[in-house]
Amino acid sequence: MQDTVSAAWAVVSCNNILCPLSFKFIINGAPSGTPKLGCVLLMAINKIKPLSFKHLKATNEAQQISDGNNLYIRVRSIDDGGAISFRFRYRFDGVQKWLTLESTELAEARVERDK
Repeated sequence: MQDTVSAAWAVVSCNNILCPLSFKFIINGAPSGTPKLGCVLLMAINKIKPLSFKHLKATNEAQQISDGNNLYIRVRSIDDGGAISFRFRYRFDGVQKWLTLESTELAEARVERDK
């Protein structure tokens, strides 16, 4: 098996890895707390620090910032009011869809994402 590592992804063997708290095991596209035999994808989660979130500002262009595990922070442009919202990306019948979460704080959005 060939190990591949990039900024947010790693392909590893479950037989010889311990899962750090900031990572989740992904098996066949579904998150799983328990590693199984074979290859899994490891995806970074909670990439945005609370202080970084606190200092997010609207710019002339809309921003979409990933926090990992399909949670995104959307910052609208100044022309659109500069609102900050949380969006969850998912697939249904092979089509990518977006769900806007009701959370207003980063910690609340992470809890809502992990339900």
